[in-house]
Amino acid sequence: MFVGPAGYGQRVKLVNNALFVAQVGLAIDAVRLAGSLGIDESAILAALQHDSGASRGLGVVAFVGSVDAVAPRLADLMRKDVAVVREVAGDIGADLGILGAVLSSDAVEQKVLTRPVPNP
Repeated sequence: MFVGPAGYGQRVKLVNNALFVAQVGLAIDAVRLAGSLGIDESAILAALQHDSGASRGLGVVAFVGSVDAVAPRLADLMRKDVAVVREVAGDIGADLGILGAVLSSDAVEQKVLTRPVPNP
């Protein structure tokens, strides 16, 4: 097992969670695109899990059953890690690149990191 410098494992965890949240966001946007092409959400989630677009993030979206069910399960867990990875990257001048763009997208901000307010 590779052991890096102090804090290495925490940095790896931040990158991993940023990638995971980005994958969930991309899966959510794929469902949006599929819907605009006339493909049912459950059908696209089932199909993509067995194609080259499969990912851990897509698997989570499919497991919870719908795009709308993702945020209640992930928002509280992932919001902090996404904020920390943005802060750490900013502090050291690291470019988040495409991950940063996906993490800032509406799919991630509104459907993954923002817990919906329950209807009264």
